[in-house]
Amino acid sequence: TDLINIAQFLNLDINPDINPDIDCSISLRPWQTAALIARSLFPQGNYSPSQYKTLCERSVGAMAYLTVSQIEARLDEDPRYSVPHFAWKSEPFYRLPFPGAESLMQAGQWVALHLRRYQTPGSKSLKIIVGHGAASASGQPPSVRRPTGQIPVDEKR
Repeated sequence: TDLINIAQFLNLDINPDINPDIDCSISLRPWQTAALIARSLFPQGNYSPSQYKTLCERSVGAMAYLTVSQIEARLDEDPRYSVPHFAWKSEPFYRLPFPGAESLMQAGQWVALHLRRYQTPGSKSLKIIVGHGAASASGQPPSVRRPTGQIPVDEKR
């Protein structure tokens, strides 16, 4: 109901019939957030969020489950690479030089493909999609294996 109140306050023209099928990534934090939203909006129902790999945060590939400091130490230890002199995690086009890694823009293409599924001209219904991470803005472990298929990125998820 808070979402509807906010929409009304902002004079948004939405249908108060919110789609009860909430999408989220397969990571824990987005699932927890989506479950909390579902319980808040639909207290009478037993709604479980639908989880999608395409909404995951970007993959750091072979460096999965390491901290940023540990990843940067690996870069520093390997004579073939240097530690980026910029905030590489927030750089849209930077991709770690390790197998399976992707840039924010590549991960963002997966999120965009997911969002396009719900583009319906003239629709006033509200579809809730929950993601955590910068890929959602441009989708927890970043090493989750992604679906394969015809994806317009350099490396397929």
